[in-house]
Amino acid sequence: MRGFEKVGQGYAAHMDRAERGVFGSVTREVLALVRSVEGAPSAEPDAIVERAQDAAAGLPAFSVEAVPTPEDSALRRLFPAAVRDDDDAAAEFRRLAQPELASAKVARLERLAALFAAEGPAVVVDRADAREVAAALTDVRLVVADRLGIVIDADAERVATSVYDAWDGDAEEPPILATVHVLLTVLQDTLVEAMLADLRGRA
Repeated sequence: MRGFEKVGQGYAAHMDRAERGVFGSVTREVLALVRSVEGAPSAEPDAIVERAQDAAAGLPAFSVEAVPTPEDSALRRLFPAAVRDDDDAAAEFRRLAQPELASAKVARLERLAALFAAEGPAVVVDRADAREVAAALTDVRLVVADRLGIVIDADAERVATSVYDAWDGDAEEPPILATVHVLLTVLQDTLVEAMLADLRGRA
C-alpha cells in the first residue's frame, strides 16, 4: 500500500484488492457501531428516505428525548461529552447535537466504505470530498485505537513498533488490527499532507 498523493483534481492511495477489502470491512464495522448510537439514522430504506427529505428541507435532526451517554468506550470517543462537571448541561447538549453529529458521521463513513469498495488499483478521493474522507478515516482510526487499548501516545508508539518490527523480520506478526491502525495512520496523515501541499500550491 502507498499513501495518498495528489493526482489531477484529487488524491489517490494505491492498494491491492485484499487491502481495500480489509479497510472496507473495518469501515463497515465502524459504520454499524455509529448507527447503533441513540439518534443515529437507521439503515432501513424508509428511514433513509425520511432523512434525505428532512435534510433537503433544511431540518436538523434534533431529538426530543433524553439521549444517554454511549456505553461503548469507542462511541464515547466518537461522541465525547461537550461539557464536563455538569451532567445536566452535557445531557442537554447531547440531546440537541448527537443525532445531527451521528448523521454526519454515518454519511462520511458510507462515502469511505464506497471508496474502498470501488474497483481499481487505487482509492481516489475528489478534492471536494477530501475533508470528509479525512474525518471518516479519523473516526475509523479512533475506534480501532480503542479496541487496541491505545489511550496515550506511548500506547500508539508501542503498537506501531510491534508492526514495524514484524515488517523488518525482528518480531512475530502482530494482531491484524495493529497493522490496520498503522496503515490507517499512514492514509490519514498522507491525505492531510497532500491536502495541505495542494492548498499551498494554489495559494
